[in-house]
Amino acid sequence: MILEAGDSFSTIASVVFLTGGVAMLVFTLWHSLKKSEKREREMTNPVMREEQYWQRMQQAVDTLDRLANEIDGRAHERSETLTRLTQEAAATAERLQQAIEKTQSAAADAKGEGRIVDFKSATEALTSRAHRKVYDAFDKGMSIQEIGRETGLQLGEIELILALRDKTSGRAGTA
Repeated sequence: MILEAGDSFSTIASVVFLTGGVAMLVFTLWHSLKKSEKREREMTNPVMREEQYWQRMQQAVDTLDRLANEIDGRAHERSETLTRLTQEAAATAERLQQAIEKTQSAAADAKGEGRIVDFKSATEALTSRAHRKVYDAFDKGMSIQEIGRETGLQLGEIELILALRDKTSGRAGTA
């Protein structure tokens, strides 16, 4: 097609763009065909398939090696934590054993002096004293928060003590 001097610029631009588009389409088809041929040659070439196989195997081995190292590190951390917790548990058990021995010794001394007969009685006596402090403070008009500050007991514990008193004494609504 030959353009004459009177053709407009838009016609020339349209032809150029159309020609460029066709050229790009041809190039894309040609490139796609070449890639397809290359893939086909690689798949039919046994040496190339074997190389790809070994590359994939090496990647898998590398991944497994990395994961094994990660697992080993985590296992080591957990082993150290377990060792530390075991040592803490042994120390706590030792302290508990010492406390039991002291309690047994004190109970034996007290029994010999005729003060406390057994551990249960001692516990009940301590509990009764704590409950009595809560009852007296509440009866004096102190709030639960004030009782907590004075006795060092938790608010929920104080509420429970007062609620149990109400249930056992038949007094409802005082807490």
